[in-house]
Amino acid sequence: MKIGRNAPCPCGSGKKYKKCCLSQDELRGFSPLAPQDAKALLFSSIEQEFVWDHYLYELVARNIVNSMYPQYEPKIIAAALRIWNLYANAAQPIVRKTGVMEAAIEYCVAKLLDLPVTQSELSGKYGVSVGTISKRAQEIFGEEWLFATIFQENSGQQTHTDTARLSAERALYEMTSLVKGKEFESMEQLNEFINSHLSNQTRMTKNSSLDPKEMAQHILYDAWEEPSVPKRIQLAKQALQLYPDSPDAYNILAESSDDLEELLRLYKQGKEAGERDLGLRCFHKDRGHFWGLIHTRPYMRSKEGYANCLLMAGQMEQAEKEFVEMLDLNPNDNQGVRYPLLSIYIELNQFEKASRLLEKYNEDSAYMNYSRVLVEYGIFGLSSKLNRLLDKAIQQNPHVIDFLLGRKKLPSQTPDYYGYGDTNEAIMYVNANYHIWQREGKLLQWLKETTR
Repeated sequence: MKIGRNAPCPCGSGKKYKKCCLSQDELRGFSPLAPQDAKALLFSSIEQEFVWDHYLYELVARNIVNSMYPQYEPKIIAAALRIWNLYANAAQPIVRKTGVMEAAIEYCVAKLLDLPVTQSELSGKYGVSVGTISKRAQEIFGEEWLFATIFQENSGQQTHTDTARLSAERALYEMTSLVKGKEFESMEQLNEFINSHLSNQTRMTKNSSLDPKEMAQHILYDAWEEPSVPKRIQLAKQALQLYPDSPDAYNILAESSDDLEELLRLYKQGKEAGERDLGLRCFHKDRGHFWGLIHTRPYMRSKEGYANCLLMAGQMEQAEKEFVEMLDLNPNDNQGVRYPLLSIYIELNQFEKASRLLEKYNEDSAYMNYSRVLVEYGIFGLSSKLNRLLDKAIQQNPHVIDFLLGRKKLPSQTPDYYGYGDTNEAIMYVNANYHIWQREGKLLQWLKETTR
C-alpha cells in the first residue's frame, strides 16, 4: 500500500511521513540502474528533510553529495549528510573553505564504516592539507553526543552504555597510544603513520609496548563493549590488577550494581583513583580542558556517577559541589551536568545561582526554557515577564505542559534518546523536575488557566 507524503508516519512517531521515514524508505529503494534519480533524491532530502541554520551549511551539504557521488552508495552519503546537519547546527562552525568540512565529513564517515579511505587521498581530492582534515575530523569526533544520537536513531535501542561515544573515544585513545614517544618531522608524516596503522583491524591490547595503565584502559574499553555482565565485571577486575588506579574499572563495577550505597562507594573509589592517577599538576595545568583530553574522561565519568548518586541519596549540597567542580574542569560541559545542577539550585531556592547558570548556558531547550519560568516565578512571582518566558518555552516544546498538568501520563520507563522539541525531551525534563513544579500550587494553577 502506498503511503501519502502527508499521511501519519507508520512508525508511530506522530509526524508526517515526509518529515519522518520517507527519505529513509526512498533511500532503501534506490536502484543502481537509475543513478541520477538517486542523486536527485539526495539533493531533495537536503531541502525537504533537513533544517539548516546557515545557507553555507546547506551549500556544504550539496557539495558533499557532488563530491561523494557516485563513489559511495546513497545510504552512505545520506549518513554523511545526517552527521553534517547535526554537527553544523549544534557546533555552528565557521566555514572559510568548504572543502575542509567536506573532506572531514567524508573521513569521519569512512572511519565509522571502516572504509579504506586515507587523509592523504582526501587531501588530494579536496585540495586541503592533511593536518587541516585531521584537526576538523577530531573536532567532529569530539562531539560524542552526535554519534550517540545517530546510533540510537538507527538502532532504536540503547546499550548498557553510550557505545557510539566510547567507540569514538577508543579510536582517539588508540591513536594517542600509537604516537607516544615517536617523533615526526611534519603533520603529514604523523597522519600517514596513523593511517597506516588504522588499516590494521587488530586491537592494541596485545601490544607489548603498552605500559600497565594503557593495557588496563584497553581492557576496560573491551569491557564497556561486552554485553555479558559477568564478563564485564571480570574484565574490570582484571584491569584493576594491572593498574589499581583505573577509574573506569570502578565505573563498570558500579554500572553492574543496583545498590545505592554500593554505587556511592564504587564511584567515590573511581573518583579518588582518578585523582591519584592524574595528579595535582594535571588539575592545575589542564583545568578548563577536561573531557577534551582523552585521559581525563574516566575520572570525569566517576565524578559524574558519584554526583548523581549523591543526588539520588538526597545529599544535594554535596552533589552541587561535585557538579560545580566538573563545570570548572570542563566549561563546555560535554556530560550535561548543568541540567541537574540547575535543578538543585531551583529546588534549594538559590535563584541567583540558577540565573547565572542560565546566562552562562543560554540554550533553547526544554530544560532551560522551563527552568527560566521557575526561576522568574521564584524571584518575582506571577510577573508580566512570566507570560513571555512561558510562550517561548511552549513554542520550543509544547509537550511539557501536558505532562506537568497531568493531561498526559508519564511513561514508566525513561526514553533512551530524545530530540529537541519532541515528546521524549518533555518526558526527560518532567521526570527530573516534576516534584519542583508540584510544590508551586499557584504557578501550576496559573499554568492551567493560561494554557486552556
